[in-house]
Amino acid sequence: MSMLLVHELHEARDRILVLKQQLEDARGRELPAYQSFLAEQIDLLEEALTEAKIPECYRVAVVGRFKVGKSSFVNKLAGERLAGVHTNPETAAISVFRYSETAWAEVELVSVEDWEKLRQDHV
Repeated sequence: MSMLLVHELHEARDRILVLKQQLEDARGRELPAYQSFLAEQIDLLEEALTEAKIPECYRVAVVGRFKVGKSSFVNKLAGERLAGVHTNPETAAISVFRYSETAWAEVELVSVEDWEKLRQDHV
């Protein structure tokens, strides 16, 4: 998502918040016959704001056949070499990349028994 689009989304959210506040202020001054309508509109705006919330983080899965460029794609997307591209196919491995100020790696080894169970479960 481009930074310009994110900025526009934040501006739209700010305008909606101002409108919601104006409706809340008007509800207190309005005749009782209109108060329920205004309350309903305020609730709808609140619901729309909740549904349109920009998430703090995203999870993306990159899947595909062996040796089709998934690792190269991830590296290009990240702007640096994170995934091995000239190694044996790593498609069977699950690699998780997260943002960090410093680079680090964590490897979880799987026993032969666990690997065999996983293989049996997914045949």
